[in-house]
Amino acid sequence: MINMNRGKQNQEGFTLIELMIVVAIIGVLAALAIYGVSQYLRHAKTAEATTNLAAIKTGALASFDREVQVTAGSGTYDHRFCLPASTLPTAPPAAQRVTADFTTGSATNDVNNGWICLKFQVSGPVYYSYSYTSGGLQSTKDAKFTAVATGDLNGDGKTSTFTLNGGLDTNGNPLVTPPTIVNEDE
Repeated sequence: MINMNRGKQNQEGFTLIELMIVVAIIGVLAALAIYGVSQYLRHAKTAEATTNLAAIKTGALASFDREVQVTAGSGTYDHRFCLPASTLPTAPPAAQRVTADFTTGSATNDVNNGWICLKFQVSGPVYYSYSYTSGGLQSTKDAKFTAVATGDLNGDGKTSTFTLNGGLDTNGNPLVTPPTIVNEDE
């Protein structure tokens, strides 16, 4: 008997070229996934800044709603934003979380000053440093505040900055602009 399939061999499996194509496709997909995940993680860290600036804004607006004595013993009351607070942590964290103590006010440590007045506190480490400045009474129509979050998300020395400004409209009512963001994902 003559075997007709003698010249043909059983072909099972994949050729080397097919395997190389599959490996190349997997490599490209992995590179895209790693880039996408790193961007997602950096963007997720910026949620801390927007959330904490919103909390500072809430505290500033609440403090403006309270009447405060303009000069001790004067009997004159007005509305104002909380007095300035020290920057905490003192320098922007570089690609790491740093613990800061927001439970202290400014130099006088009273309830009208700084972080205590804003009722702002972070219970754990942060990626950003926060600062708050303010000035002016409602009666002078120049009451304003600025809250800033600054961080270095990947430790390259380039910072991302979120700035929130508040003040008064023409009727003397509080007005807060949307945050200005520079290098959000740096």
